[in-house]
Amino acid sequence: MWMPPSGTAAWKTSDLGLVYLMWAAMMAAMMLPSALPMILVFLQVSRRRYSLPEKIDFIFISAYLLVWLLFSIAMTLLQWQLHGLHVLSPMIPKANTWAARFSWSQGPIN
Repeated sequence: MWMPPSGTAAWKTSDLGLVYLMWAAMMAAMMLPSALPMILVFLQVSRRRYSLPEKIDFIFISAYLLVWLLFSIAMTLLQWQLHGLHVLSPMIPKANTWAARFSWSQGPIN
């Protein structure tokens, strides 16, 4: 199984591409299903309000996806830096007790 390299200098362009694809696929799988009702309502409203709804619909959906794809780029770069700082590890609970303690100390989000 492929794992990202541990140091920032060891990352290749293909590594960045694979990590970006992982973030983009995860974003699409998690965000598009929850956004679908909003998109469908927007499509109905734009059909009633505009003479060329297809253009407005395309702009709306493209802007939504662009925001999340830019977020995926930011998360890829953050993961690259965290690997370089050795904050991330395949064995986080064992190798990085600080990250494990921090995540558990925050408690549930209400």
